[in-house]
Amino acid sequence: MIRTFIAIEIPSDIKEEIARFQKETASAGFQVRWVKPQNIHVTLKFIGEIPETLVHQVIKDVFEGPSLGEKFQITIGGTGVFPNIRKPRILWVGITSGENEITQLTNRLEEQLALLNIPKEKRPFHPHLTLGRFKKSHRINNLENFISSDILCAGSFTVDAVKLMKSVLKPSGAEYSDLAVNSLSG
Repeated sequence: MIRTFIAIEIPSDIKEEIARFQKETASAGFQVRWVKPQNIHVTLKFIGEIPETLVHQVIKDVFEGPSLGEKFQITIGGTGVFPNIRKPRILWVGITSGENEITQLTNRLEEQLALLNIPKEKRPFHPHLTLGRFKKSHRINNLENFISSDILCAGSFTVDAVKLMKSVLKPSGAEYSDLAVNSLSG
């Protein structure tokens, strides 16, 4: 079984800006397990653990076929938490422009993967980049100071590819590697 997901890679300059924000936020004393900056990405679809034969079928049918769409611009910025500020579990940075394009791309992926009997996500899609996971889900003092639509503007870039990724969970954190790439057209 191979643990897989489909994602958009983030440029290194934006990862550096996010790492700076993580350091600033860490200095506030929140108990957060931070995502390593090199692992930060936009997840379009978490597939989960699937047999190697199905991984090959996903590569053949989704990644080696026609382009999944056209290139588009996105801007990374604004912060928030899931599920809510009263009991936060995940600290994230959002997408302030290009959200419609990402949602359309995700819908196309969901449709293609459904043809391979990979279930569609039931929860509404909210494009984001996970920055960290709170160690305890409880009310956190001063968290409001770090949650805002204008607190972080990490930058803009052109989304020109979508990647099928392999995730290996280790005590030191997840390790990701590319399995396939679909280059967007335009």
